[in-house]
Amino acid sequence: MVKRLNGSRKSTWGLSLSELAVSVDHWQKFAEFCHYEQLAGGPDPHMALVGEMSRGEPLEEIWWRAGCYIACYNAPTAEAIWKHWTAREVRMNPEGMRRWIRENWAGLGFRRERRAVRTPEKLGRYFVSYVGYMPLFKVHYHPEAKFVSPGDAYEMAWRDLQKVYGLGRYVALKILEFVTRYADAPIALPDIRAKGGWSPRRALALLFPEDAEALLGDDSPRNVAIAEDRALQVLERVEEPLSMYNLQVLLCDYKQSVIGRRQYPGRSQDSEIVYGRKVEDAFPDIKLEMWDARKRLFPHWALGELNGWWEVRESLGDVLADHNYTWSDSLYDWHESKDNLAVPVSASKAA
Repeated sequence: MVKRLNGSRKSTWGLSLSELAVSVDHWQKFAEFCHYEQLAGGPDPHMALVGEMSRGEPLEEIWWRAGCYIACYNAPTAEAIWKHWTAREVRMNPEGMRRWIRENWAGLGFRRERRAVRTPEKLGRYFVSYVGYMPLFKVHYHPEAKFVSPGDAYEMAWRDLQKVYGLGRYVALKILEFVTRYADAPIALPDIRAKGGWSPRRALALLFPEDAEALLGDDSPRNVAIAEDRALQVLERVEEPLSMYNLQVLLCDYKQSVIGRRQYPGRSQDSEIVYGRKVEDAFPDIKLEMWDARKRLFPHWALGELNGWWEVRESLGDVLADHNYTWSDSLYDWHESKDNLAVPVSASKAA
């Protein structure tokens, strides 16, 4: 039995006792989720896609594309923005950028995590703030910058980035990971940023129900320290190569799979198709490079545009909760399985 938390039926972050009950082997299912999500190109395949499209570009252009990407948190909208605007043009003509955003607002796609910039005024303010921040990259995060350690450098970067309008904890993690990978910034995420990280901490509570009171509690130093320690234990226990960054993303995504009935390995690949079609309809003057980049970067079985689906397959979000298995397009055939996901047809048999 899982004890009551502070005598209530729900914790501070809304995780019910029934969700903490061990009805599935969360350690096994989390390991499977990590394996198949990474096999499909995740987590954050859109980040990898923008990185692929930025190969060989000057550092300042890479930093600009990072800002375009994190503004909307999907690759096709980011590509549309950087094909219409450069960072220098935004600095020279901020009102022109704001006007362009207002005129093209209907064609811009946003993942729901970008609530902070979901009006034309807020998005315009973000871009003006971001290009004002970019010179700090040259001073602090250039590949030749010298620091005591990458961890110390990360803390400086983290503090600096809070000055940009519209960037909270979640998005700051994304943009710093991008410049770490693709702009060779000498920084490294040292932990899961447990302070304020309610989503990965909810997932940790599934893996460590005995620590639920601390993991689901407030941001006291003790509770944050326990969360960070349990994250390190996950890295040691899960037999899957995970960076600290990927761990905190996958914890969030697993929570959204088993509790939120939303995530499945490959969902982010599917949603990029939806954003891509929206952008193509809105901006017929550009040819999206993302389609070719996806084929170069990811396994073809993970790409709906090559396999006959063009949308997010919402029913797959229920698979883990309802049928106690982890979906992967490397294992199962969507077309043969979609009418009865309780008994999926293997990809090899369908072939």
